[in-house]
Amino acid sequence: MTFSQLRLKHPEFIYDSFSVDREKDQLKIQFRFRMAPDILFFPRVNIPWPENATEDDLSVFVFNLGLVELFSYWKSACSPLIRIRAGYLSPDQIGWWKTFLLQGMGEFFYSNGIDFRAKDFVQFKVESDTAYKPVRKELNDKVLVLVGGGKDSAVTLELLKRHFSITGLFLNPSQAAQKTLKLSGVDSFLRIKRVIDPTLLNLNKRGYLNGHTPFSGYLAFLATLVSFGYGCKQVVVSNERSANEVTTTFLGKSINHQYSKSGEFERKFREYVGQYLSNSSYFSLLRPLYELQIGKLFSQFSQYHQVFRSCNVGQKDNRWCGRCSKCLFVYLTLSAFLSKKAVETIFGTNMLDSGELFSLLLQMVGKDKNKPFECVGTIEETKIALYLTIEKYLQENLSLPKLLQLGQKEIIVKEKDWIERSRRLLRSWDTKNFLPEEFESVLREVWHERIIS
Repeated sequence: MTFSQLRLKHPEFIYDSFSVDREKDQLKIQFRFRMAPDILFFPRVNIPWPENATEDDLSVFVFNLGLVELFSYWKSACSPLIRIRAGYLSPDQIGWWKTFLLQGMGEFFYSNGIDFRAKDFVQFKVESDTAYKPVRKELNDKVLVLVGGGKDSAVTLELLKRHFSITGLFLNPSQAAQKTLKLSGVDSFLRIKRVIDPTLLNLNKRGYLNGHTPFSGYLAFLATLVSFGYGCKQVVVSNERSANEVTTTFLGKSINHQYSKSGEFERKFREYVGQYLSNSSYFSLLRPLYELQIGKLFSQFSQYHQVFRSCNVGQKDNRWCGRCSKCLFVYLTLSAFLSKKAVETIFGTNMLDSGELFSLLLQMVGKDKNKPFECVGTIEETKIALYLTIEKYLQENLSLPKLLQLGQKEIIVKEKDWIERSRRLLRSWDTKNFLPEEFESVLREVWHERIIS
């Protein structure tokens, strides 16, 4: 079926209700969505829950978690009307959620060729008077850190563990995430299980729409719920400055694969939490830094080099695929600061030996209409990573592998001022961040000692 046919067949998407049940040390949450006329979805999430915590005040958090959860199900037909029956939303909240849906689903619209610009593309209609008020309570100094298994969360754990009491948060954790936390020495963690309703997967097989959703936004709402239950004042993620760069433009609109990792989303989410949810604080520790700066820092934490994984393609098998833009970007980033042998040991191969990935590299440095839809660095820092890698090979009297030969000829020699550009990027610090003073002082000290020195 086409996009138009799906919207005609399923004119309404209804967020009917949610339930919260406690079974010993588990909190079991289930949502009920209906795609008119006759398709039901029951996504679930199970959360470890402390004995002394109550679930009585959680409705405001669960209701809002359901709002971001519904994106994954609504997208299958893009119903023009979303009815909210599980709780009340003010006009300002409706505006917030509509904006988040349109911006957070930008890649989905792009990949499916959907024109989302019409004023009536999607409307929210609230059909409940049950208003869930924000909850304020005294919170402790414990820090909830989301752990994904990549280099960024490893850096965050390594920087904070000596200064703060940390609890790691996993969602359907990968091997890399679990090994990373174990190596960090942080022994407090929560393992959360999210279950996708198989009805959605069956619809995808039948030709219903599928594509990217703002997963980091889901994590933000989930972590805020968990932090409140455990009384944690701070929710810390590991999103970086690079996530702010637009991936492409579509129908005159900016599309960012990493929108829910961006500084813009972080600001809006913090404002929303403060007004409508609780007094907990959500921020990214690494926001002042680019991916390349984080890569330099991570290169010095060798204990994580054999366990971290950043490849989405090979995540289930705990491997690097060696073919995607994420693998290539991480390979170049680490090659700028580690020996050839050390990087080969991490990946099990030298991705630079073949020229087959050159077309991918050209996309990453802005020589195509859009960057790859992946969590990679900015165009400028990818170029600088390439330059620094070439320089490292030359300084060590190594012959340039094929990909670096092509990169040198087609990218590096055609531009200038590489030394100054590299210095400027590695020494930069984005002041547009929300780091509390005690966290910023930790990151600034490391920035001075290990990145710009």
